[in-house]
Amino acid sequence: MTNKIAAMVAGLALLSAGMAHAQRKVESPPDPYVHGETGFNFPAAVGSFARQAVIEYNEEGTDVGVSYELIADGSIVALVSVYVYPSPSDDGAEDAQCRTSYDGAKQAITERFPDAKLVREDSRPAPDADARLAGDHVAYTITADFFSRQGAVASELYVYCPPKSGWQVKYRTSTPAGSEHDDAVQRFMGALEWPENLGG
Repeated sequence: MTNKIAAMVAGLALLSAGMAHAQRKVESPPDPYVHGETGFNFPAAVGSFARQAVIEYNEEGTDVGVSYELIADGSIVALVSVYVYPSPSDDGAEDAQCRTSYDGAKQAITERFPDAKLVREDSRPAPDADARLAGDHVAYTITADFFSRQGAVASELYVYCPPKSGWQVKYRTSTPAGSEHDDAVQRFMGALEWPENLGG
């Protein structure tokens, strides 16, 4: 994956909370790969999406990112990356860190893609958790090569901070703009089960 979207998946626009120098790709991850501290399970497949990579961003393996892809007619048509990483559990620090994480991820997108156009910014309920758990959401349209197909790409970010859990969950999604596969992305997000200690 050498194009701009692949770089976005692996690089700045998909920054986790961890430092880049500590990251490692998990070779031949089990099915499911389990985030040990939370019990968050990442199966090899979720619906029609196949797990593409598991990255651990710190030596402890508490800061992780797992990417999935959807293939149709021999081409990748959607990418979703999910991140789980530590966060302060006391109210004041928790709220501040959640905002910092969200703002930092937005900045990474706009710095990587200076032509990014803001489509909407709102609050979204967690896809597979307590409906009262809302997260920050922003959607952009960027111009990039989506696996050798140049054009407009819908790029979205979701950040959730389950109260007093000590963890954050972040989603990054990418599809060709106007794609009929947007619904598949939402189904993926709803099908990936959250552990009970994060509100699932």
